[in-house]
Amino acid sequence: MRGNNDYGGNRMMPDSRVVSYAGIRIYMTHSHRLGYYSRLEKLAALAKENDCQIAVFGHTHVPLIKKVNGVLLVNPGSMRFPRDGNSPCYAVIEVDDNDQIHAKLIHQEDWPFKPKNSWTGGWW
Repeated sequence: MRGNNDYGGNRMMPDSRVVSYAGIRIYMTHSHRLGYYSRLEKLAALAKENDCQIAVFGHTHVPLIKKVNGVLLVNPGSMRFPRDGNSPCYAVIEVDDNDQIHAKLIHQEDWPFKPKNSWTGGWW
């Protein structure tokens, strides 16, 4: 998905995409165009409009797993630019033999990159 810092040839990338895995439909977006207020509710509504059970999003770099209006929302955080004091993080989503969806956040405290500029939260 195209994010707010994707320029140049990336203009052809879509703002969102729907994919299917094991019969589960997943709405994916960077979410920077949804604004700050009611972002989670807007994501859940977009997922439902697209007949999706999961919405995966980014932009905030803050990890989150939360069910909103029946939709599982997953923000994996960021391995390179974590924010809000979080450690580098990614998400794993699994579908078990009973078609139950499980999501978890994996924090990597020993990620080899160290912040050079801690006041910005950046890892550059």
